Amino acid sequence: MIDLGVLGPDAVPAAGWRGRRSLPWPPRWLAVPVVLAAAWFGLAAATASGSVGLTVLSSVPVGTQSQHVIAGDSLYVAEPTEIGGLVTAYGLRDGRMRWSNPVLLASTVFSFLAADGVLLAWVNAPGLPGDLTVALDEQTGQTLWTSPGVLQAVLPAQGRALLTRAFPMDLALVPGSRPTAELGTEVAAVDLRDGRVAWQYQTMAGCEHAIDAAPAAGARMAVLCPSSPSPAPAATPGGTVPPKSEMDELRTVDLATGRVDRTARLTLSVAVPPNPLAVLRLAGAPIRPVLSVAAGRILVGTAGDSAGGTVTLTVYDPATLGPLWTRQMSDTDYGATSCAGELCLTDAYGLAVVDPDTGTVRWRTSEQAFTQPPGALAGRLLVEPPDGKSVALVDAGTGRPVLDLSGWRAVTGASEAVSIFARWQPQPDGRAWFATVTADPPALRLVGFAPDVLQDRCTVDGDYLACQTLTQTLRVWRYRG
Repeated sequence: MIDLGVLGPDAVPAAGWRGRRSLPWPPRWLAVPVVLAAAWFGLAAATASGSVGLTVLSSVPVGTQSQHVIAGDSLYVAEPTEIGGLVTAYGLRDGRMRWSNPVLLASTVFSFLAADGVLLAWVNAPGLPGDLTVALDEQTGQTLWTSPGVLQAVLPAQGRALLTRAFPMDLALVPGSRPTAELGTEVAAVDLRDGRVAWQYQTMAGCEHAIDAAPAAGARMAVLCPSSPSPAPAATPGGTVPPKSEMDELRTVDLATGRVDRTARLTLSVAVPPNPLAVLRLAGAPIRPVLSVAAGRILVGTAGDSAGGTVTLTVYDPATLGPLWTRQMSDTDYGATSCAGELCLTDAYGLAVVDPDTGTVRWRTSEQAFTQPPGALAGRLLVEPPDGKSVALVDAGTGRPVLDLSGWRAVTGASEAVSIFARWQPQPDGRAWFATVTADPPALRLVGFAPDVLQDRCTVDGDYLACQTLTQTLRVWRYRG
């Protein structure tokens, strides 16, 4: 089981966590495996009669490297080809092909999604010659527009896509500045239907930009640029180089207009590796501040030593750019995500769920863990350690475990979709059970069994479930939860 922490503020000591010890699972959890086992053996007896609560609608041929999305009454499949990719639309209920069109991309390795009646295929390879983003009409498959920019996000509030591309700084020189061969970054918001540019924003080399993973109306892009680095400090007698400080400028850009609405000067530390040959992953480059945006807040992480062993995370209010709170993270490899109205921070110390405004710890785990909001189960999070052996559904506000889901894997899908979980049989033959989770009281509700399903190759949208199979088909079910 995951050892969850307790409510209240805490601090990160040199080893372990300070404060009260983590509480064990409530005694009533002892009954959960028994309930799951009873349900498992009860359904095992029904496998001979086929699916329970699952109705097969269609099955279409696909390759092993295909991707698929469900949108409206259609199933869209994208497959790599020699010229980029091929996108095919099928009827969701009958599997009949509606259209099939190529996408001319700079690479056969691309991502694929549907948004507001548009299918977007893109290559995450900035600087690669050729089109890196292609938009198709969902109904006809017609190419709407192409771009050499890389898709960063969809802005649903504006009906736009956010793209980035590199550009030579010599083409956008500030009067009086020296020529340079460095590349800057151009961020552009384009209309999803016709690709027309609504606004562009250019940053010089060395700048970072970040937006929320799911930007809402009124969201801002954060930009952090170095302005005046201080001289590098000398090494200490032990050979280490203490962090140096530099003046950086933090800006916020309105995602609706592309205009800068606020700026602030920050003094940040930059760690310098003492020996680039001994630390290959750093390649001799300074450990610069890391910019991110999550839960509507701007986060800046600065390394506390030359090895990147500690990080001070400072959270800023996007409306004022004033600092709200700081927290010590274990290393530069930390994560920050929005989770059910809170801010989830993950690092080697564990998972901490904190108040975005104050940094107050709601609850924490004593080991590394990851979270995801499982669909429509409002106010709850799925928490699992990296090994995936212990999985639990917990209350997002308190961390109280409400359901043991060990052995089950969440099926990816739209955030508003009913949560579907899958459990594959120990034998690698594709046999899988599917279940939903009831809200009150929380419990697994098994809805069906399916053969020949590839593990982690399923998606859910509404009450539709689509999975790739061992027989190179994409099968679609409608389920009763």
